[in-house]
Amino acid sequence: MAQPFRSALSDASRLDKLSILPEACKQIEAGRTFPPPPMTVLTPDALQSLTLELRQGREHWKDELLKKCKPDLSPAENALAVLKAASLSVKATLFDDLGVRTGLLDKINGMLSHKQFTVAMITGGVKIGNELKTGRTLTPDLADWTSVNVLQGVADALTEVTDVPTRLVLVADGHLHSADAGLDARQADLFLETLQDDARAFLGALDVVLASPRNVLDDRWFEFVIDEIVNVREQANSNEDFRAQLASQADSLVSSVNLRARGWSYEHTVQVFGAVGGHQVGSIAAKDAEDLWFLAADLSVGYTANNHAVRDLGLVERVVREAVGTDLYIRASVHAKPGEPRLALAPSNSYARPYLLPMHSNGQVARKEGGELVYGPLFDLEGRYHGLKLFGFRDERKNRTRPLYYANAE
Repeated sequence: MAQPFRSALSDASRLDKLSILPEACKQIEAGRTFPPPPMTVLTPDALQSLTLELRQGREHWKDELLKKCKPDLSPAENALAVLKAASLSVKATLFDDLGVRTGLLDKINGMLSHKQFTVAMITGGVKIGNELKTGRTLTPDLADWTSVNVLQGVADALTEVTDVPTRLVLVADGHLHSADAGLDARQADLFLETLQDDARAFLGALDVVLASPRNVLDDRWFEFVIDEIVNVREQANSNEDFRAQLASQADSLVSSVNLRARGWSYEHTVQVFGAVGGHQVGSIAAKDAEDLWFLAADLSVGYTANNHAVRDLGLVERVVREAVGTDLYIRASVHAKPGEPRLALAPSNSYARPYLLPMHSNGQVARKEGGELVYGPLFDLEGRYHGLKLFGFRDERKNRTRPLYYANAE
């Protein structure tokens, strides 16, 4: 049985490791509150300017990737060079291992012989239900737009070097974690539909496919998960190392459990995670933190069982087949593994936190000297703590105003 996997991504999503948390707790004790910031609505021209800058940044990213290609290499070798340049954790992927490299080239040549190129990667496809991470944001924001934009740049580069159409299929896994992380499957579908529309309307990102697993979750899936939960629990009871790994999973999962239904105030939630991080808080917050961790520890069993089902039942293969009609693809992963690259989801800059996924964060915009915009994810608490402004836009398709990003200036 596979082991629970933990990586830099797991650590990046943990609220209890946030550097501002101790001081935020002290400020709350002194009477500070963290109300939702008022939202400044971008004008249509400002929104158009933002999306234009995103597209220009994508062209620059594509050009950087193409610099890794060489005219004396085959299309497959150049495609592999693009994937390597677009990836984090290159060593973990073992790009330079002869066996891994040969296997990837065989897959790429197989796709090219069928005049198509597909890369598939599991992604959240929804916002985590913890206000300290995502605030009151339920729809895609700039963190999500940025990830789609960066991946479209990868698709553009792959299409150019192979001369065949490329699709980047993002397989949403939010649907799988309704029982453990408390994510809502219908909300996940709405999120995916909205992000797919955003990608086309605002980014011109036509080759990134947001794919829901909803239609392939059959009786066999749920029966497997039920049985696997028993297997995971039994292994945890008999294997100390495995039990320790589940505890590490719980340390991460505690920051991902849906807390919206609990009705905690924002300030109390800050103190709860202060207690999770070992900081001095009141007794009520400390007790809630203890209860929350034990809940996460219990839920980590089902969470792990779901992740085993993804592999053992070929979820990605089935979703890719339904979404784009092929069985030939390169599997990418948010946790880099041999032969499975971890594609970057944000541009490289001083604000980038490459292992913080959009589902765990909100978008942020900063302007460097010289006027260049840079983007990066942040936790909602960071935006409120630092007094950043919240910007949104009027989405006429939905007849509502949507939050988009935090920034310290227009």
